[in-house]
Amino acid sequence: MFSIVIFQVPIFITIDKRTSGDHLGLQQSITADDTMKVTTMPISPIHHRCNTEAIRAVIACLTRLRARFIYSIQLLFYRCFLAILLCFLYIEAHQRRIFLKCAFLMRPYGYLCMATITKYTTKAGKSRYKADIRIRKEGKIIHRESKSFERKRLAEEWARIREVQLQEHGELDKLKFKSITVADLISRYIIQFEPEDGFGRTKAFDLKKLQNFPLSELPAVSLTPKDLIDHAHYRKSTGTGPATIGNDYIWLSGVFKAIKASEGIPLDITIFDDARVILRQHNMIKRSNSRTRRPTKEELWKLSRYFWRKQYCAKSIVPMLDIMWFQLYSTRRDAETCRLLWSDNNEERQTGLVRDAKHPTAKKGNHKRFKYSESAWKIVQKQPRNNELIFPYNPRTISNYFTKACKLLGIADLRLHDLRHEGVSRLFESGYSIEQVALFSLHEDWKTLKRYTHLRPEDL
Repeated sequence: MFSIVIFQVPIFITIDKRTSGDHLGLQQSITADDTMKVTTMPISPIHHRCNTEAIRAVIACLTRLRARFIYSIQLLFYRCFLAILLCFLYIEAHQRRIFLKCAFLMRPYGYLCMATITKYTTKAGKSRYKADIRIRKEGKIIHRESKSFERKRLAEEWARIREVQLQEHGELDKLKFKSITVADLISRYIIQFEPEDGFGRTKAFDLKKLQNFPLSELPAVSLTPKDLIDHAHYRKSTGTGPATIGNDYIWLSGVFKAIKASEGIPLDITIFDDARVILRQHNMIKRSNSRTRRPTKEELWKLSRYFWRKQYCAKSIVPMLDIMWFQLYSTRRDAETCRLLWSDNNEERQTGLVRDAKHPTAKKGNHKRFKYSESAWKIVQKQPRNNELIFPYNPRTISNYFTKACKLLGIADLRLHDLRHEGVSRLFESGYSIEQVALFSLHEDWKTLKRYTHLRPEDL
């Protein structure tokens, strides 16, 4: 650039009436007379001189940069707009073509699911939308359900969610079992699993009673914890206690587990655990309270006098006086008393045998030998030997006789089974240890036996 300036003619710049100053680093303190004689500086092509080609190049460069910047901004804006538009189009297509996705998911299983939204007008003149889901297999409709909504978008959303549920949660497998109710399950359980000698009296009664409740009419495969909680509220409204309500769930969960394993019905067993957690928190189910009721001497005297008249004056067939005191002295259950055999007694050792003694899981064949007390042995020897059974009577009969006698005599809240508790307590009061008392009462668990002691402070 400066090589060109060398060949240019210097330009003299006149500075009028200035005595000092610098211009681009040159001393400018000259007089007016010498203005035309002193050279100030060489001038470049772009300083104090118009170079059109250079300026045009700069302007063109800036113009190109501006155009590229505007193009980049526009391109970014268009891309963002296109992405947002595609998202909206995808969502709309996803909601309007729900059945295509469902059909794709169900194709490997041979099912074809279609959801249709139909608009209709009610009698009140309002518009509603009906979502109808139909599932076909081999050209036949195997399941159909519908629901109405006030808005079309709600109907489409419900149809989408419901179709996914039918596929993901295995509900299609439950469709062929949807007609089986809880009552049907109980009937199948009784047919398949009832022992030869039948269920226990309590279990058999409770299972048959469960078939008459509103819960038994519900489909078993779609039973929910809410249904079980509603059953607890219903039972509570009828005066049923928490322990009895808890037994309902024990029997029902056993039925569900057995039928699920034996028939392969897709039953949900976890609903019982979920319902129990809530019901226990609100004390709607719990273990039965241990009874501490012991008959007083006056009550025993009244009962003895009443049964003595029945047995000896009225010539009653059932010797309730002997049975009542045998229950107390032997600590036997009423059902065990009515199953005792003469042939099982040991005359020398004064022992007897309880066949099929009570046990949580293995009652059949659970024979146990027990020790007669002196008073109980005397009562046994008084009985006639005209039957293989020592007391050949129905346990329900003797229990009903005892309950009626207490009602007539004004004795409140006393049961025949309470005499067993009284007998166990008297053995402890006589000085027997837990191990020795267990030989009389045949309790499996010593903790349970300890709960039955019911000792009186005044007897110590």
